[in-house]
Amino acid sequence: MDNQLQDFHFDLDINSVLNFMGYSDPDKARKKIREIAEAEMPRANELADSWGQAIEVPLCGIDGEAIFLKRGAEQVTLQSTQLPKILRKADAVTILLVTAGQKVTDESRRLMAAGKMTQALAVSAVGSAMVVDLMKELTRQVFENAKQRDYGTTLRVGPGYTGWHLDDQETLFSFYSPTQLPITLSNGIMMEPEKSLLGMVGLNPGGKEAPEIEPCRICDLKGCDMRKAPFRGFDGEGKTIDLQDGHATSASN
Repeated sequence: MDNQLQDFHFDLDINSVLNFMGYSDPDKARKKIREIAEAEMPRANELADSWGQAIEVPLCGIDGEAIFLKRGAEQVTLQSTQLPKILRKADAVTILLVTAGQKVTDESRRLMAAGKMTQALAVSAVGSAMVVDLMKELTRQVFENAKQRDYGTTLRVGPGYTGWHLDDQETLFSFYSPTQLPITLSNGIMMEPEKSLLGMVGLNPGGKEAPEIEPCRICDLKGCDMRKAPFRGFDGEGKTIDLQDGHATSASN
Protein backbone atom coordinates (compact mmCIF):
# COMPACT_ATOMS: atom_id res chain seq x y z
CA MET A 1 0.00 0.00 0.00
CA ASP A 2 1.47 3.36 -1.07
CA ASN A 3 2.84 5.69 1.59
CA GLN A 4 1.58 9.19 0.77
CA LEU A 5 3.67 10.81 3.53
CA GLN A 6 7.04 9.16 2.98
CA ASP A 7 8.82 12.43 2.14
CA PHE A 8 7.07 14.70 4.62
CA HIS A 9 9.39 17.09 6.51
CA PHE A 10 8.38 18.32 9.97
CA ASP A 11 8.52 21.95 11.06
CA LEU A 12 6.74 21.79 14.41
CA ASP A 13 5.06 24.63 16.27
CA ILE A 14 6.31 25.11 19.84
CA ASN A 15 2.79 25.98 21.00
CA SER A 16 1.48 22.65 19.70
CA VAL A 17 4.20 20.74 21.54
CA LEU A 18 3.53 22.65 24.78
CA ASN A 19 -0.19 21.96 24.40
CA PHE A 20 0.56 18.24 24.33
CA MET A 21 2.78 18.66 27.38
CA GLY A 22 -0.30 19.82 29.27
CA TYR A 23 -0.20 23.58 28.77
CA SER A 24 -3.50 24.74 27.30
CA ASP A 25 -1.97 28.23 27.48
CA PRO A 26 1.64 27.84 26.24
CA ASP A 27 2.58 31.22 27.71
CA LYS A 28 2.20 29.68 31.17
CA ALA A 29 4.93 27.11 30.58
CA ARG A 30 8.03 27.70 32.68
CA LYS A 31 11.15 28.82 30.85
CA LYS A 32 12.94 25.53 31.58
CA ILE A 33 10.03 23.49 30.19
CA ARG A 34 9.99 25.58 27.00
CA GLU A 35 13.75 25.16 26.60
CA ILE A 36 13.48 21.37 26.93
CA ALA A 37 10.63 21.24 24.40
CA GLU A 38 12.55 23.42 21.95
CA ALA A 39 15.61 21.19 22.33
CA GLU A 40 13.63 18.06 21.44
CA MET A 41 11.62 19.50 18.53
CA PRO A 42 14.45 19.34 15.94
CA ARG A 43 14.59 15.56 16.52
CA ALA A 44 11.19 15.08 14.88
CA ASN A 45 12.62 14.21 11.47
CA GLU A 46 15.24 11.92 13.04
CA LEU A 47 12.59 10.03 15.01
CA ALA A 48 9.97 9.94 12.27
CA ASP A 49 8.86 6.82 10.46
CA SER A 50 5.93 8.56 8.81
CA TRP A 51 3.21 6.74 6.94
CA GLY A 52 -0.19 7.78 5.64
CA GLN A 53 -2.84 6.54 3.26
CA ALA A 54 -6.18 7.98 2.12
CA ILE A 55 -8.93 5.71 0.77
CA GLU A 56 -11.93 7.12 -1.10
CA VAL A 57 -15.19 5.29 -0.40
CA PRO A 58 -18.64 5.73 -2.03
CA LEU A 59 -21.33 7.17 0.23
CA CYS A 60 -24.43 5.03 -0.32
CA GLY A 61 -26.91 7.04 1.70
CA ILE A 62 -27.91 8.75 4.93
CA ASP A 63 -30.85 7.80 7.14
CA GLY A 64 -31.48 9.62 10.42
CA GLU A 65 -28.30 9.26 12.48
CA ALA A 66 -26.75 6.62 10.23
CA ILE A 67 -24.58 6.86 7.13
CA PHE A 68 -23.91 3.95 4.77
CA LEU A 69 -20.60 3.29 3.03
CA LYS A 70 -19.76 0.76 0.31
CA ARG A 71 -17.04 -1.72 1.28
CA GLY A 72 -16.41 -4.15 -1.53
CA ALA A 73 -19.67 -5.95 -2.26
CA GLU A 74 -21.23 -5.04 1.08
CA GLN A 75 -22.53 -1.95 2.83
CA VAL A 76 -21.42 -0.84 6.29
CA THR A 77 -23.10 1.56 8.71
CA LEU A 78 -21.66 4.35 10.84
CA GLN A 79 -23.79 5.75 13.65
CA SER A 80 -23.43 9.42 14.58
CA THR A 81 -25.54 12.45 15.39
CA GLN A 82 -23.05 14.71 13.60
CA LEU A 83 -21.97 12.79 10.48
CA PRO A 84 -25.30 13.22 8.63
CA LYS A 85 -24.96 17.01 9.06
CA ILE A 86 -21.36 17.04 7.87
CA LEU A 87 -21.98 14.73 4.90
CA ARG A 88 -25.39 15.96 3.79
CA LYS A 89 -23.98 17.29 0.49
CA ALA A 90 -21.24 14.68 0.01
CA ASP A 91 -21.05 12.12 -2.81
CA ALA A 92 -18.24 10.13 -1.17
CA VAL A 93 -15.92 10.11 1.82
CA THR A 94 -12.18 9.72 2.19
CA ILE A 95 -10.82 7.76 5.14
CA LEU A 96 -7.44 8.96 6.42
CA LEU A 97 -4.96 6.89 8.43
CA VAL A 98 -1.55 8.20 9.55
CA THR A 99 1.24 7.30 11.93
CA ALA A 100 4.46 8.95 13.06
CA GLY A 101 5.89 5.46 13.65
CA GLN A 102 7.27 3.62 16.66
CA LYS A 103 10.68 5.30 17.06
CA VAL A 104 9.40 8.44 18.78
CA THR A 105 7.46 6.40 21.35
CA ASP A 106 10.45 4.13 21.95
CA GLU A 107 12.65 7.18 22.56
CA SER A 108 10.17 8.65 25.02
CA ARG A 109 10.08 5.34 26.92
CA ARG A 110 13.89 5.14 26.92
CA LEU A 111 14.17 8.59 28.46
CA MET A 112 11.56 7.73 31.05
CA ALA A 113 13.39 4.56 32.01
CA ALA A 114 16.55 6.67 32.39
CA GLY A 115 14.71 8.94 34.83
CA LYS A 116 14.58 11.90 32.42
CA MET A 117 10.89 12.49 32.92
CA THR A 118 10.59 16.00 31.47
CA GLN A 119 12.55 15.07 28.35
CA ALA A 120 10.41 11.95 27.99
CA LEU A 121 7.25 14.05 28.23
CA ALA A 122 8.64 16.49 25.66
CA VAL A 123 9.49 13.71 23.17
CA SER A 124 6.03 12.19 23.62
CA ALA A 125 4.50 15.61 22.97
CA VAL A 126 6.69 15.99 19.88
CA GLY A 127 5.29 12.67 18.64
CA SER A 128 1.73 13.85 19.20
CA ALA A 129 2.40 17.10 17.35
CA MET A 130 4.00 15.08 14.54
CA VAL A 131 0.96 12.88 13.95
CA VAL A 132 -1.35 15.91 13.95
CA ASP A 133 0.82 17.55 11.27
CA LEU A 134 0.78 14.32 9.26
CA MET A 135 -3.01 14.23 9.37
CA LYS A 136 -3.20 17.86 8.25
CA GLU A 137 -0.86 17.14 5.33
CA LEU A 138 -2.80 14.08 4.20
CA THR A 139 -6.05 16.08 4.39
CA ARG A 140 -4.43 18.78 2.26
CA GLN A 141 -3.43 16.19 -0.33
CA VAL A 142 -6.97 14.83 -0.42
CA PHE A 143 -8.34 18.31 -1.05
CA GLU A 144 -5.83 19.03 -3.83
CA ASN A 145 -6.82 15.79 -5.53
CA ALA A 146 -10.53 16.49 -5.07
CA LYS A 147 -10.19 20.04 -6.40
CA GLN A 148 -8.93 18.70 -9.73
CA ARG A 149 -12.32 16.97 -10.07
CA ASP A 150 -14.24 20.06 -8.94
CA TYR A 151 -14.85 18.65 -5.49
CA GLY A 152 -14.13 20.05 -2.05
CA THR A 153 -13.73 18.60 1.41
CA THR A 154 -15.80 18.84 4.58
CA LEU A 155 -14.44 19.27 8.08
CA ARG A 156 -12.27 16.36 9.14
CA VAL A 157 -13.64 14.35 12.05
CA GLY A 158 -13.06 10.92 13.52
CA PRO A 159 -14.60 8.38 15.88
CA GLY A 160 -14.53 9.76 19.41
CA TYR A 161 -15.43 13.29 18.38
CA THR A 162 -18.64 14.63 19.88
CA GLY A 163 -21.61 12.80 18.36
CA TRP A 164 -19.56 9.90 16.94
CA HIS A 165 -18.85 6.87 19.14
CA LEU A 166 -15.33 5.47 19.23
CA ASP A 167 -16.66 2.00 18.35
CA ASP A 168 -16.78 3.03 14.68
CA GLN A 169 -12.99 3.23 14.61
CA GLU A 170 -12.88 -0.52 13.95
CA THR A 171 -15.29 -0.12 11.02
CA LEU A 172 -13.17 2.58 9.38
CA PHE A 173 -10.01 0.59 10.01
CA SER A 174 -11.56 -2.39 8.20
CA PHE A 175 -11.29 -0.55 4.86
CA TYR A 176 -7.51 -1.07 5.03
CA SER A 177 -5.77 -4.37 4.35
CA PRO A 178 -4.21 -5.36 7.71
CA THR A 179 -1.41 -7.36 6.12
CA GLN A 180 -0.14 -4.23 4.33
CA LEU A 181 -0.39 -1.79 7.25
CA PRO A 182 2.35 -0.53 9.60
CA ILE A 183 -0.47 0.00 12.14
CA THR A 184 -2.47 -2.50 14.16
CA LEU A 185 -5.75 -2.05 16.04
CA SER A 186 -6.40 -3.86 19.32
CA ASN A 187 -9.86 -4.32 20.83
CA GLY A 188 -11.23 -2.14 18.05
CA ILE A 189 -9.91 0.98 19.78
CA MET A 190 -6.16 1.20 20.52
CA MET A 191 -3.76 1.72 17.61
CA GLU A 192 -0.10 0.74 17.57
CA PRO A 193 2.15 2.66 17.08
CA GLU A 194 0.37 4.89 19.60
CA LYS A 195 1.22 8.06 17.64
CA SER A 196 -1.39 7.21 15.00
CA LEU A 197 -4.65 8.85 13.95
CA LEU A 198 -7.73 7.82 11.97
CA GLY A 199 -10.16 10.31 10.46
CA MET A 200 -12.54 11.04 7.62
CA VAL A 201 -13.61 13.88 5.34
CA GLY A 202 -16.55 14.10 2.98
CA LEU A 203 -16.18 15.04 -0.70
CA ASN A 204 -18.64 17.73 -1.80
CA PRO A 205 -19.25 18.98 -5.35
CA GLY A 206 -18.00 22.52 -5.84
CA GLY A 207 -14.31 22.58 -4.97
CA LYS A 208 -14.44 24.34 -1.58
CA GLU A 209 -12.13 23.36 1.26
CA ALA A 210 -13.35 23.38 4.85
CA PRO A 211 -10.65 24.99 7.03
CA GLU A 212 -8.85 23.34 9.91
CA ILE A 213 -10.84 23.88 13.10
CA GLU A 214 -9.73 23.89 16.72
CA PRO A 215 -10.93 20.46 17.94
CA CYS A 216 -12.06 21.97 21.26
CA ARG A 217 -14.77 23.89 19.40
CA ILE A 218 -16.48 20.66 18.39
CA CYS A 219 -15.90 18.76 21.65
CA ASP A 220 -18.50 19.02 24.43
CA LEU A 221 -16.42 17.31 27.14
CA LYS A 222 -17.00 19.19 30.38
CA GLY A 223 -14.35 19.98 32.98
CA CYS A 224 -11.42 19.42 30.60
CA ASP A 225 -8.16 20.98 31.83
CA MET A 226 -6.80 20.94 28.27
CA ARG A 227 -9.60 23.02 26.73
CA LYS A 228 -8.25 25.81 24.50
CA ALA A 229 -11.53 27.13 23.12
CA PRO A 230 -15.23 26.91 24.09
CA PHE A 231 -17.51 24.28 22.57
CA ARG A 232 -19.61 25.95 19.88
CA GLY A 233 -20.87 23.06 17.75
CA PHE A 234 -20.41 22.99 13.98
CA ASP A 235 -22.33 22.74 10.75
CA GLY A 236 -19.83 20.63 8.78
CA GLU A 237 -18.90 23.36 6.27
CA GLY A 238 -16.13 25.17 8.10
CA LYS A 239 -18.40 27.14 10.39
CA THR A 240 -18.96 26.85 14.11
CA ILE A 241 -22.35 27.45 15.67
CA ASP A 242 -22.82 29.67 18.70
CA LEU A 243 -24.96 27.37 20.83
CA GLN A 244 -26.65 30.32 22.54
CA ASP A 245 -28.01 32.15 19.52
CA GLY A 246 -27.49 29.71 16.62
CA HIS A 247 -25.32 32.18 14.72
CA ALA A 248 -22.86 30.64 12.27
CA THR A 249 -19.34 32.09 12.21
CA SER A 250 -16.02 31.28 10.56
CA ALA A 251 -14.24 28.29 12.08
CA SER A 252 -11.22 30.46 12.76
CA ASN A 253 -13.16 32.81 15.02
